[in-house]
Amino acid sequence: MTDTSDRDRKRQDAKAKFKKFVLYYALVAIPICLVIMFWPMADNVTGHGKAAHYIAIPLAFVLGLGFMSAMFFSSNSGGDEQPNYVEMAERQKKQDAQRQRSDKD
Repeated sequence: MTDTSDRDRKRQDAKAKFKKFVLYYALVAIPICLVIMFWPMADNVTGHGKAAHYIAIPLAFVLGLGFMSAMFFSSNSGGDEQPNYVEMAERQKKQDAQRQRSDKD
């Protein structure tokens, strides 16, 4: 029962941190995005180039926010499994021993 309540507490903490992260990201990214989008372009950029510019920059920021926030929330909610290096090393030794035996045959 304490395991479930501990997990729920971690999840709630992660949600609160996640909301702060999104807010800070938006406060920084939106002005930067607007400055980059409306920076004077060269005269030889076509309408298609400008349209691509206006679509790609916000999309890049939104995708960046999505992927970073998913990684942030996942690592802080306790859902990720921590690596067990001892177990991994033992498994690797067993595999190496099996390969050596099969190479001898």
